[in-house]
Amino acid sequence: MVKETTKQLFRMCHALSNYLSSPILKLSKLRRRIGRAFRFSMLTVSPKKTMQNRINHLTRNYIGIGNLFIHSFAKSCVILLLFCFHFFNHSALQAQSLGPYPIFDYWVTATHPNGCSSNYVTGAPDDSTWVNFQAGDVSVGYFGNAWLDQPGDELLLETSYHPDNYDVQLVYTNGSLSAIHNVSISSWTQLPDTPWKHLFTNCFSSTFGMSRYMVALDFDTDFGATLNDTVAGLKITFLQTAGAPDLAGVYIIQEPPCDSVIFLGNDTLICLNESTVLYANSPQSTFLWSDNSTADSLIVSQAGTYWVQVQNICGTWYDTIQVGIKPNPVVNLGPDIILCSGDSVLLQAAYPGATYLWSNGSSDSVLTLSAGGQYWVQVANECGVSSDTLMVNLLTLPVVNLGPDTTICPGNFITFYAGYPGSTYNWQNGSFSSSFTTNQVGTYWVQVSNFCGSASDTVQVNMPLLPPLNLGADTNICSGDSMQLSVGSWVGSVLWSNNSTNSSIWINSPGTYWAQVTTSCGVVRDTIVIGLKSLPQVNLGKDTFLCPGQNLVLNAFYPAANYLWQDASTQSTFTVNNAGLFWVQLNNVCGSVSDTISIQSFLAPLISLGEDTSLCPNDAFTVSAYSPNAVYLWQDLSSAPLYTITSSGTYWVFVTNACGTDSDTLIVTAKELPNPDLGNDTTLCKGDKIQLTASSPASTYLWQNGYAGPSFTATETGIYWVRVSNICGQVTDSILITMNQCDCDIFMPNAFSPNNDALNDEIGPLTQCDFKSFHLRMFNRWGNMVFDSRYSAHRWNGNYQGVPADQGTSFWVVEYETDTQKKILKGDFMLMR
Repeated sequence: MVKETTKQLFRMCHALSNYLSSPILKLSKLRRRIGRAFRFSMLTVSPKKTMQNRINHLTRNYIGIGNLFIHSFAKSCVILLLFCFHFFNHSALQAQSLGPYPIFDYWVTATHPNGCSSNYVTGAPDDSTWVNFQAGDVSVGYFGNAWLDQPGDELLLETSYHPDNYDVQLVYTNGSLSAIHNVSISSWTQLPDTPWKHLFTNCFSSTFGMSRYMVALDFDTDFGATLNDTVAGLKITFLQTAGAPDLAGVYIIQEPPCDSVIFLGNDTLICLNESTVLYANSPQSTFLWSDNSTADSLIVSQAGTYWVQVQNICGTWYDTIQVGIKPNPVVNLGPDIILCSGDSVLLQAAYPGATYLWSNGSSDSVLTLSAGGQYWVQVANECGVSSDTLMVNLLTLPVVNLGPDTTICPGNFITFYAGYPGSTYNWQNGSFSSSFTTNQVGTYWVQVSNFCGSASDTVQVNMPLLPPLNLGADTNICSGDSMQLSVGSWVGSVLWSNNSTNSSIWINSPGTYWAQVTTSCGVVRDTIVIGLKSLPQVNLGKDTFLCPGQNLVLNAFYPAANYLWQDASTQSTFTVNNAGLFWVQLNNVCGSVSDTISIQSFLAPLISLGEDTSLCPNDAFTVSAYSPNAVYLWQDLSSAPLYTITSSGTYWVFVTNACGTDSDTLIVTAKELPNPDLGNDTTLCKGDKIQLTASSPASTYLWQNGYAGPSFTATETGIYWVRVSNICGQVTDSILITMNQCDCDIFMPNAFSPNNDALNDEIGPLTQCDFKSFHLRMFNRWGNMVFDSRYSAHRWNGNYQGVPADQGTSFWVVEYETDTQKKILKGDFMLMR
């Protein structure tokens, strides 16, 4: 009977499993809905409604929207599925699942205080069923593992018959207990009626029931557990219930967390050259960012719009965030300013979200100044620091004082000063200097202005009348003459530059003379310069020449002189454009002088170094660039009219005289001796040939056999020579060519019979090679060397250590080198008797 029931249950479980895996059941949707119901309902509805929501999700959402029949059938299937997993896997319950949710752990101990224990139930996947506890009974049980609260974990309690009252506490691994959570009668949610049979031992007979109830609990929400608390088991205190309290099962189930809302945060700003990390943490999910990256976070260092797509079995979520660049603070106090005494100025450094530090320690965004000096401010935010400095110059109203009214004597000057720092000036005549100088009577005023205002002052200048002192205009006297200087009718004490105190003096020499008259007004002075007027001076220069088309200006200028040229012209200059004799006569009050010059015609140089030529080794020749009255510059900076050439090159000369420059260039090429090179002596293989070349420009050839061409083909052993001749001489070269047999073949017989019949009694190599080295060794089949020779003509007679060698296979190795190759050959042969 049990075996048949087991088969039927297995068929039902298998059919149910196939049904639950069909497209009708949206398992990922079920897990998402149950997970959200278990977590979110506790925060939004009453305890009773919370439990109902959890259980409703657990049963209702196993299938999508369908008819009432499928809905009711799914509820029964949940219970049947739970039982199937438990019935066939109670020995390893961690492999069970409750619907699509794996059962990760369960409570395995169930003992009634009276001593009776329950057996496995036959209707649902419970580990054991407890019945008939008394109010106040306490039972402590432990899970198979210690548990930390994880997203999606739930603690599921099951009971039968009727809902009961419990006080439940978590037992932590350190032995402490959590807060008490009361499971009241209203906390339970009844599942569809399902027959299940309870088998009790030592207490009651088997009991059959139709009711089943569930309640879901969470570690942190219902017990106040934290991330640092590790749960080892439960402590349950049974309370008064209308009927004996019981408990059918305790499980830990787990589902993926589908309640996370993807939120990248509010739009934000980052500093220039910094970055921020955008997190999209969602366990068991895949990610796709706006840059196509797939990690669970994204490092952002530039402004822009960023989005993420998160996918898991619960669905697909999106979020977008705008990231901007928050610049470094900027501060500008403006240009330096001028502050008038008694005034004040407000400096502003306001910048959104910044802090401030002024040079006087102030932390406000503004600073009021009333004194001069240098002021600075630092403006800082999370992105950096900016600073600026301002110079405040403190000014006062200008002060001006030109002094009292005054008097000046004729010829004297007076200067008024109105200087005041940082000011501008406006005098009565419109001038703008800080001072004003005058020697005239009149009213003088100035207005001095600066940034803070202006001030002015006036002064009167008077002058007594003084008669003029005039010694006359500067003049000249002839040598030996004299003249009189006089102060005229001046009244006062007189003093001359020669210390005379008379009213007049006589002078007969040039110089600077002055007279000073002292009056009541002051001192009056005048000066006269007397020059010596002598005979005129004239110099037409040395005799010279004129180049074709040239003119020469003869200058005979002398101050205050008269001129007479050979052609009766009377100007101070005379232009010459041809050869001849030219003279001029100068006259002034002191007498007359004359001068003469001879002018001849002259031509520019004209040179030629000759035609370009060639030069043999050790030869030389001289070229001439001579021209009368000329200077020379050769390519090597030498300056002689003749130049000796000893090597090839480009030679040039510049020849210059007073009338011009001429130049010429000569290119000298080197004519070398022939340089035939037939190469090094060489060896050729027989049948080969080599072409010998002795080509040389503008040369003739003579080979050893009388041939006269530039190249010769050698095909035999011998000494070959060639004589190459040109205008510089002849050179001979020779070469030794040897012809060798290059292909070297060695033949070794594969058998011989040393029986003294004069036929094939010895064995050795057959060759016509010329060897530079040769080594032949022969070995018997045991590896003993039976023959060793360094001459190719030697043969082995078949004896080893004076005794005929045994018949059989032997081996040979030959190493040799010729002029063209080096080889090692190996083989074997048969010794026959």
